[in-house]
Amino acid sequence: MSFNSLAFVGFLLVAFGLYWALPHRFRWGVLLVASYLFYASWSPTFIFLLLATTALSYALALLLGRCVDTRQKKQLLVLALIACSGGLFAFKYLSWLARGAVTLLGTFALPLQPVTLKLLVPIGISFYTLRTLGYLVDVYRGTSPAEKHFGHYAVFISFFPSIISGPIERACTLLPQIKKEHSFDYASATYGLKLIAWGFFKKLAIADVIAQLINPIFADVYSHSGFVLVLSAVLFAVQIYGDFSGYTDIALGVARLFGINLTQNFKSPYFSRSLKEFWRRWHISLSTWLRDYIYIPLGGNRQGKAKTALNLLITFLVSGLWHGANLTFLAWGFFHGAGAIIEGLFTRKNKPGETRHRLLRSVIPVLLTFTFCCFAWIFFRVNTLSEAGYFISHLFTGVRAPIHYLHTGLFAMGFTRVSLMELVLACFLLIVFDAVSLKADVFKRLGSLPRLIRWPFYVSFVLLLVALMPVAVNPNFIYFRF
Repeated sequence: MSFNSLAFVGFLLVAFGLYWALPHRFRWGVLLVASYLFYASWSPTFIFLLLATTALSYALALLLGRCVDTRQKKQLLVLALIACSGGLFAFKYLSWLARGAVTLLGTFALPLQPVTLKLLVPIGISFYTLRTLGYLVDVYRGTSPAEKHFGHYAVFISFFPSIISGPIERACTLLPQIKKEHSFDYASATYGLKLIAWGFFKKLAIADVIAQLINPIFADVYSHSGFVLVLSAVLFAVQIYGDFSGYTDIALGVARLFGINLTQNFKSPYFSRSLKEFWRRWHISLSTWLRDYIYIPLGGNRQGKAKTALNLLITFLVSGLWHGANLTFLAWGFFHGAGAIIEGLFTRKNKPGETRHRLLRSVIPVLLTFTFCCFAWIFFRVNTLSEAGYFISHLFTGVRAPIHYLHTGLFAMGFTRVSLMELVLACFLLIVFDAVSLKADVFKRLGSLPRLIRWPFYVSFVLLLVALMPVAVNPNFIYFRF
């Protein structure tokens, strides 16, 4: 039951109606039943794993909250973290590590029978596992109390708008909202509908359109070279942003219909002037999770430049590994970590009273950061490191004949004049929206316009979305695989 399906619309209308029709004391029950039904529609077999992880972390958090002996509390935390991440490890990494061990031992003339262990990774497990682990650490640190109401805690772990692909919520922000008695707020609900509509635009008019263009290229990398590869890398950067931030907008909008505000996960990331700024704007709930539970516990930037660099690299490698059991994701994490380290070494602050040229201060750093991200996304998208090597080494094949280089690239991508103009228009609207979002809340500004202007704009937007969306709609989002 994907967000972009009629089944979800019906499901949402029923959940929305029951939630606001029933008294406050029953509303958490509506959210819990809705969340488990939603998850079961995707992964009915693994609903018991979700319930087991929830029950186990709930019980262990209560024990952590009652433990007073420092040593025992630390041991209990380690046990809790291992136990609650066991499912993620078994389903996502065990087979990969087993194959790696066989390959490694084979190089030392110690052959082993290859291990065949194909496990279907439960959808959303990476996201709800991090939510669980963060909660356990917060209880250990005393920054969040152990939740005594199992139902409220179960909603926190399984809340249906965010269980599949985030945002990765913290107990201190989501649990109080689940417990709070809400009154229906028309302005908040309509704001949520605008978020949903914009999320669908990014998913359908941008991400799905680009997917149809670049999927054949990435499916057969070795048959292509030149500008089509450059264009594929840039378009994938746009696709993954439109797809993932589109999902997030829909999730935030759906949550607002129930009076709940989820964490903002994207803030115009491709306008970032540095990698450090990019990671403050991209997948914010994950980057802050890694900062608070990996980077800072390792020592952060408190132990000298060398240790800071190592901590950064480890954190980004963990980020890559979290995305998937593949060397390509580790390479993606490594390049971002190495880039952040190098950037930290060479970035200098302006001296008091010193001004720098606007082009040097903003436009060029944005272009350089975006170019680096596009390069790193290559490793994220391809299947193997050898594909990445071929991809990068053939980016500029034929560039000495620039007109032919550009023309053949556009032709190989399959663009027509109309499809190119439609995609340029959709991307232009995305750029304008993100640029305005840097200084203002676009949806609030729209809501403040006179009705005679506002409603024709809404109707025009819906018609534009219908005109630009592809015939074949992909029900899945890219981050469902993580």
